[in-house]
Amino acid sequence: MARKSSIRGRSNLRRKLQQILPKEIKKSLNDKIEHAGMLIYNEAKRNAPVDEGDLRDGIHIKKTNLAVKLGYWKKGNTRKYKKVGWRANFTEYGTRGGKSKNGVVLKPRKAIPFLSTAYRSKKEQAARVINKAVDSALKKVANGKFN
Repeated sequence: MARKSSIRGRSNLRRKLQQILPKEIKKSLNDKIEHAGMLIYNEAKRNAPVDEGDLRDGIHIKKTNLAVKLGYWKKGNTRKYKKVGWRANFTEYGTRGGKSKNGVVLKPRKAIPFLSTAYRSKKEQAARVINKAVDSALKKVANGKFN
């Protein structure tokens, strides 16, 4: 259940940055993007409801080139996903209740949003970190200062 957010022109910006930025600057920019993702990640861990801690401990952060993904996913995390990942959606959005296949009556569960609230509370701070890093990287390229 990786929560997606989008920035207009993000893919075009990422592609252009890949083309024009030297490796040293890309690494520095990746570090800042990772820092911005960690702001949201840490807030999500802080907000996650804790019974046994599985839901909190199952949150993953995946770093890719000039991007960070946060949430629960099966690929590469099958054991943790089977234990907790599938439940995260029910916790985040709640349930309506009803009857199960074997006739058991299920009570509705109130939503306890923790990923979305973490994103909303930290997105501006993360955006400032990323914008500052992109500005700095572009200034270094424009001035020819790569270190």
